[in-house]
Amino acid sequence: MNKIIYIILLSTLLISQTIKGGTITDGLDLANVKIAKHIDYTRVVFYVNFWEGHSKPNTPADTTGSYKFVLDENNKSIKIELSGFRSSTIKNIKQDIKIVDSIKSIEELKGEEYADDSSIFYNIVLKDKSSKIKAFTLENPSRIVLDIY
Repeated sequence: MNKIIYIILLSTLLISQTIKGGTITDGLDLANVKIAKHIDYTRVVFYVNFWEGHSKPNTPADTTGSYKFVLDENNKSIKIELSGFRSSTIKNIKQDIKIVDSIKSIEELKGEEYADDSSIFYNIVLKDKSSKIKAFTLENPSRIVLDIY
């Protein structure tokens, strides 16, 4: 009996954690990414504007788009997919976003190529193993928030 419980617990630890949310939409721009260290977690905030082809370009969007965050089974990296985004006005999506020395939990945050014309991908490499992630959205201005514990 104890062996079965041990196997079940071990298998749940090896499964990646996935969080999905937000609102399905289109015509968004990733305007900025900010990272802050709090006492118990690190927060990554994605700022959402309207895309340049929208009727209100370069202004804070009234919706966040949708997101998917996947903490891998080794708890060493997080794959990010932001959907509904036509552009990213961050200078170069493939350029590393500067990680301030006080942010000890993140080694690298790097953009990847677009999958199609409405999704942006990022990868976060963690310095230490993370035990869990949480995500939610905020309004006025629209933001997608990722907390790493």
